[in-house]
Amino acid sequence: MITSIFDRSKPINFVILIGALVLCYIAANTVFVQEELTAWFIARKIIGALAVAFSVFVLDFVINKNALTENNNYAIFLYVMLLIFFPNVLLNDKLLIANLFVLFGFRRAVSLRTFKEEKKKIFDSTFWICVACLFYDWSLLFLAIVFIAILLYKLKDFKNMMIPIIPVFIVGMLYFTYTFVFSDLSLLEERFSFTVDFNINKYKETTFSIPAIFSTVMGVMALIGFFLKRASRVGQQQTIAYMVFYTLVVALAVVLLSEATQGAELIFLLFPLSILMTNYLQQLEKRWMKEAILYAFVAMAIVSLVLHLTTEGQVSGIA
Repeated sequence: MITSIFDRSKPINFVILIGALVLCYIAANTVFVQEELTAWFIARKIIGALAVAFSVFVLDFVINKNALTENNNYAIFLYVMLLIFFPNVLLNDKLLIANLFVLFGFRRAVSLRTFKEEKKKIFDSTFWICVACLFYDWSLLFLAIVFIAILLYKLKDFKNMMIPIIPVFIVGMLYFTYTFVFSDLSLLEERFSFTVDFNINKYKETTFSIPAIFSTVMGVMALIGFFLKRASRVGQQQTIAYMVFYTLVVALAVVLLSEATQGAELIFLLFPLSILMTNYLQQLEKRWMKEAILYAFVAMAIVSLVLHLTTEGQVSGIA
């Protein structure tokens, strides 16, 4: 049944998925956030909700524009389910915004495949990733995908390699000017601390480890499928596939290096994972296997929410 709904790109799918995502966002920020209800809090949460909802549309646009998957909505379905797996992701508005800007940057980088307006696309991709860095410092690592795209698409002209310096300088100077005029320069050190704090303990909680193990298993299966199908891809299809793979590698580096954010940093893994998992699903010939995997994602999303709600209830009871 799920496959029949999402095996074609249809507007109703967006209504279903965005509706479910917004409801989970509201629930998570209502149940798990103990903060005074102020105008600033409401404004932040509205911006966060818009950012995470819009990221679904951006992801779908990037996929369709660059033929990253076949004409279906499996990728956005998996992306939304993965977001629901980890409610802590939905609590961190800055990371939701940073993820949206990284998606913008990825969109421009992968579109270099057309070999049109290369310099503008390199500039735009770098610019969006630098903006993401203003919300989460380790987002800066995604600048690697700009240079990876330049290398993969064989645009290794010296000028192309130097272009990223310009948007980095522009964004840096604008932020420096802002802090100098309206705030304190110490904010620069705070914003770009690049603290390394890989702590495995934050991943040991049952509420986190169960969906994480499930996602890891599915991710490994998707990667096995990715490498097994490598020989059948040719030309740009191969290049685009590697763009997604290297984006996943960079996202993993961000997760491993990031300062503890209660697992919210995992958001950067979700969009490349959803694309790779979709391509794995498309390789399956038996429909019942696709159906079983999609239902497993729904079941895990429900289990994750129940685990978080139960844990929150126990903490409240103890308090």
